[in-house]
Amino acid sequence: MSRLAPAWLQGLAQDCWRQPLSRPVPADDSFASRKSLVSLVLRSLRRRLQLRWSGQYPLRANRLQPGWRRLLWLHQGMPQIGDALMDLAPRSLLVEAGLQVDLLAPPHLAALFAGDPWFKQVLRDDQVLPPAAHYDAVILLSDDRRALPFKRQHLAGLPWLSLHGLYNGPDFHRGRFSAQRHADWLGLDLPAAALARHARQKLTLQPAAAQWAQRQPQAPGAVLLALGGVVADRSYPHWPAVVSALRQQGQRRWVLVGSANGRSAADAVLASAQPGDQLLDLVGRTSLQQVMALAAQARAVLCCDGGLMHLALCTQAPVLGLFSAGIQPAWRLPVGQEGRSLQAPSHSVGSLAPAQVAAALQRLLAGAA
Repeated sequence: MSRLAPAWLQGLAQDCWRQPLSRPVPADDSFASRKSLVSLVLRSLRRRLQLRWSGQYPLRANRLQPGWRRLLWLHQGMPQIGDALMDLAPRSLLVEAGLQVDLLAPPHLAALFAGDPWFKQVLRDDQVLPPAAHYDAVILLSDDRRALPFKRQHLAGLPWLSLHGLYNGPDFHRGRFSAQRHADWLGLDLPAAALARHARQKLTLQPAAAQWAQRQPQAPGAVLLALGGVVADRSYPHWPAVVSALRQQGQRRWVLVGSANGRSAADAVLASAQPGDQLLDLVGRTSLQQVMALAAQARAVLCCDGGLMHLALCTQAPVLGLFSAGIQPAWRLPVGQEGRSLQAPSHSVGSLAPAQVAAALQRLLAGAA
C-alpha cells in the first residue's frame, strides 16, 4: 500500500486490514504490503456501500448496551466448521456477563451445536424464527452482503453488533479476535489467561455420539487419522508412509476418519497394512459429533489444518496439526499449543516428509504419556 497517498485515502484502505480491537491478535501483518492502495480502497468501499444500501447502518452498535439481556447470534456467511467453532468460542464470555444468547445457523452448524450449554437455544435458519420482540439485539459475523440480508428480512428493526465489521482480507486467529471483540463490547479489560479461556474453541460432546464411539472396536486408545480435505494444498498425500514409519516405533492401532473426499487416502492406508495392524476404517461413515467422540477417546489425533482438526481441539486429546507455509499455526491453534504443529516448507502440506511427521507425533505421544 502506498504511503504517498492522502491520509484520508490511506485511512479508508486501512479499514479492511486494521483490527477493530483494543488489543490486536495474531494475524497476517504482511497483507497490506502485498496489496495495492486501489484494491484496498475498493475492498473497503464495497463493504461500506453494502452497509449503507442495506438500511441497517443506523442500527449498528459499537458496544453492548446496559439494558440488553437477550441476544441472537446470527451465524451466516461462513459455513466452515472450524471458522464457526472459533467465531462462536466466546459465547461463554457473554453468558458469564449475564446475557442470554440464542444461536441461529445453517442446519449443519445448528446440528453441531445442539445441546450446547452456553446457548439458550440453537435454531436452524430454515425454520420458523421466534418473534423479533424476543431479542434486544443481534450479533452478525460482519458488515458483508452475505451476513446482512437475513437480518434485514426477518429482524430489520433490531440493533446489531458486527463481529468483524469492515475487517476482511488478512488471515487471523478467529477465536482470539472474537474473544477480544466481545470483551471490548462489554467494556472489559480481561487478563490474557481469561481471554485465552474464552477464545478456546469449545463444543459439548452429545451423549449419543459418545456412546456410539465406545461401541466401536479398536477405537479407544488408537491414533486417529483425519484424511482427505477440500483444498489439495491442505490435504496430506503420504499417509501410508507415515503409518509405516510409526509402525516401526510400535504404533499399530489406527482409526481412519474423514468425509468422502478422503476415500482414496483411506484405501491407500488400508492397502499398506501389515499383519498385526489394527485399522478401523470409518471414512465417510460418521457424523461430525461422532468424529469428535472418536477424537475424545483417541491416544492422539493427526490431521491437517481444517474442520476435523478444530473438532479434535474441542477435546482433551493431543492433536498434531499439519499446516502449509501460508498458514501460521498461531492463527489457528489455542494459546500455548502452537508447538503441537508442523508447518510445511511450501504452500502444500505434502512437502512435509513422512519421517518428519512421524517423529513429531512420537514427540507428542511421549509428552502426553
